[in-house]
Amino acid sequence: MKIMLKTTFALMIFAFPAVAEKLNSKQIPASAQWVIHMDFDGFKTSGLGKFAMKQMDEHAGAIDALSAMLKFDPRMDLADVTAFGHVDAEQPDENGVALIRGKFDQEHLLTLLKANKTFKTEKSGKHKLHSWRDEDSGEREYGSIVSENLLVMGSTKKDVSLALSTLGGKTKTLKGKELKELKLDPNAYFIMGMASLEGLPIPPQAKMLENVKKIGITMGEKDKNFETNIHLYTANDEFAVQIQQMMQGLLAIVQLQAGNTDNSMAKEAAKFLKDVKISQEKQLVRMSMAIPVATILEEANKQLKDGKIDF
Repeated sequence: MKIMLKTTFALMIFAFPAVAEKLNSKQIPASAQWVIHMDFDGFKTSGLGKFAMKQMDEHAGAIDALSAMLKFDPRMDLADVTAFGHVDAEQPDENGVALIRGKFDQEHLLTLLKANKTFKTEKSGKHKLHSWRDEDSGEREYGSIVSENLLVMGSTKKDVSLALSTLGGKTKTLKGKELKELKLDPNAYFIMGMASLEGLPIPPQAKMLENVKKIGITMGEKDKNFETNIHLYTANDEFAVQIQQMMQGLLAIVQLQAGNTDNSMAKEAAKFLKDVKISQEKQLVRMSMAIPVATILEEANKQLKDGKIDF
């Protein structure tokens, strides 16, 4: 059972939904340190999304089989995924929750879950909290079918219960300004925000990052370019200037090394690195890179032809 669920969620990375929602901080508890939002609807309408969809249609056998088993086709039924959690040095892999929106057959999902002999149900507020043991690790997993359009899943009872309480308006939520200060593009189809870096291990060679309070990353398409943006919100303006200068220095070194190699891929990367922009505005440092979608698709088609990409 767990293997099937893991496979399903892996397919979500390439899925295409019907109706998606933007990142909604009111559905995220105030204790969340990190947030990831994947807008598959936005990806679907993009140049890269259309390319991926075409490739999946040509290699759809395995997906079709799994879709028939689960009565859930990630290419059509998945809308968006919002994941969030907190940093725990002692349990780094057990502190996240995912809100999965789409179109689900509730009764069929329950039937599949109940096939696991360790399955049980208890109350969490007005919701039913289901749990079962992983057939491989033996660890208990938790989830709730909130509606035919929303699933909540996580690895701890505490975190899933907190997510359900937040959805019900019973818990303090992440303040909009916690992420607003990062000035992230709400239209990007991938958004990651670190509202707090507390507890994250920082290597000695990156001590300057101790003065970074928040980090944001977005990926999306704009004006026929694939754009990647990294935003660092610092303790004050002075640290922002220092971090900008440090990043510009590192970029110059990488550009120099990439330009002086015989490696074709490194030389190609050097072309794009020339267009990387690093700017600073008060406490915020931005690094952005835009690559023409046509260039990415040209390289992807070449890799497919050479058999170096296997969908």
